[in-house]
Amino acid sequence: MNSAQRTFAADQGVDPSLWRRVHIITPLLEVWPIIVAIIAFATVRNLNELQEAMNAGLGNAIMDRLFLVALVSILVIAFLFLYTFLQWRVTAYALTDSALWFRKGILNRNQRHARLDRIQAVDITQPVLARLVGLGKLDVEVAGGSDSNITIGFLKVSELEALRGEILARAAGLKMSGQSPAQASAMGGQGYAAPYGAPQAASPYAPTQAPYGSAQSTQAPYSPVPQGQYPQAPAMPAQPGAMPQPANFSYTGEVFAPSTIPVAPERELYQVPMGRLLGSQLLSMSALVSVLALIVIIVIGAASIPYIGLAGITASLGGVAMVGLSVASFHWNRFASEANFRLAISPDGLRLRRGLLSTRSQTIPPRRIHAIEIQQPFLWRFFGWYRVLILQAGYGAKDTDQNKQQSSHVLIPVGTRRDVNFALWAVIEDLGVDDIQTFVDAALAGTGDGNGFVRMSARAFILDPFLFKRRARAITRTTFVVRDGWLTRKSFWAPIARLQSVSAKAGPLERALGVATLHMHLVPGPFTMKAEHQDATQVSADLETLLHLGHVTRASEPPEKWMLRMENGVRSGFETSPVTQ
Repeated sequence: MNSAQRTFAADQGVDPSLWRRVHIITPLLEVWPIIVAIIAFATVRNLNELQEAMNAGLGNAIMDRLFLVALVSILVIAFLFLYTFLQWRVTAYALTDSALWFRKGILNRNQRHARLDRIQAVDITQPVLARLVGLGKLDVEVAGGSDSNITIGFLKVSELEALRGEILARAAGLKMSGQSPAQASAMGGQGYAAPYGAPQAASPYAPTQAPYGSAQSTQAPYSPVPQGQYPQAPAMPAQPGAMPQPANFSYTGEVFAPSTIPVAPERELYQVPMGRLLGSQLLSMSALVSVLALIVIIVIGAASIPYIGLAGITASLGGVAMVGLSVASFHWNRFASEANFRLAISPDGLRLRRGLLSTRSQTIPPRRIHAIEIQQPFLWRFFGWYRVLILQAGYGAKDTDQNKQQSSHVLIPVGTRRDVNFALWAVIEDLGVDDIQTFVDAALAGTGDGNGFVRMSARAFILDPFLFKRRARAITRTTFVVRDGWLTRKSFWAPIARLQSVSAKAGPLERALGVATLHMHLVPGPFTMKAEHQDATQVSADLETLLHLGHVTRASEPPEKWMLRMENGVRSGFETSPVTQ
């Protein structure tokens, strides 16, 4: 590191020795798509001309032209390699006790940092080519939208796991003894997750039994444990907000000072069978609409042959093929991003792994999920399947990577009612009602008033004739729930403690009908919390209720209490959870 770099680092208050570089082949992984594009462009651009010259017997001219094209292409590729290599020299990251720092750029130097208390999730992604050489990227999602996120890469998978563990541990208040992730990973030290598939060091948090559903487990997935046979849960710490203390921990009054960061073990709870995922794709509403549209097109085309002839039908097939390719691409992207889906719990929070070609490993700390949406397309009702989406800060709606944006919001791609119960319990500690099972049933499949739900106003029937019986809202002591959807049933759940603001909106037609729409404003994401076409007088009362509850329900569940609740739920097969009681 030269003197200018040292001065720049010192000016930002970061010890120069903390800066670490990314992997040396990062430039190649970043420019290979451009190289392929240059080669493909040069080939297509000159192929026809070279063929004509060969037919005309212009051999020398062909060689001169080919040499010139190759020379220009090599110079351009060499320039790209030189530029990316110089950029790699100045690309570095550093992790302190308060923030994660990242810098890059040659002419325009850009340095960013993410405060550890603002980090919402830490993901590991492996594009196809990087996966072949054992490298990946670390995506750090920060509250404030996609513009504030940080992506570090490329690094070895072992270093990514170590860095993620260090970030999450520091964010939880654990202080390191001085080892870097690379050192700890190389030494096999406790505190950093081993590479995928490798054995991990013993941990003070290690589970006492095999994961549910594994070959070593003697208990069926989600099977209840007889009363009185639950394993003893660790005692709650005396210090408020502190993590349970293993034997090698000492409490300093501010942060824990372990000799090494402990491995955060995980217990796998759920994985999507490939057959179920494929079946859910074929039975989705988009697939159903596509098949119906194809049948209509075939019927119309067959009926039009006597009038426009086969030539006219052939000419229109190009547009049909483009539409078909776009639909197939949508389903393929969803299938590839959700294949091999696994969900586990750990002291770090919820851990999700997914991906067929490119893989993503996502860790969502406790309390980072602001709301959930439960969907059930029409054909899924016959199999009892549901899809669960989540709303969390950092994964904003402005993210330019559509595949990442869509997959990062999925908590359960396709699951059963028991999986839905777990999702609700993991996000909402208390639904705020007495008869929980009846309330959840009414939210998922109910119609009309009753069980805490208030249906949309009868005066708005003309606005939503198909949704009149289904659309409703409920406000409990702790949760705002919206029921919606006709062919695809939907329900939206948000803890009132996550409320940022509330508002009521009504257009000219709504005002004439005496109805309004109630909005609960949360962080940006794939869905919004709104109860449409409610009675205007009731909406005014609901505004006051939500504002009042928002002030009295600000207390949230600390991470260690969340983990103990999850562990007890796993041990009891979720039979003792608030959702299944």
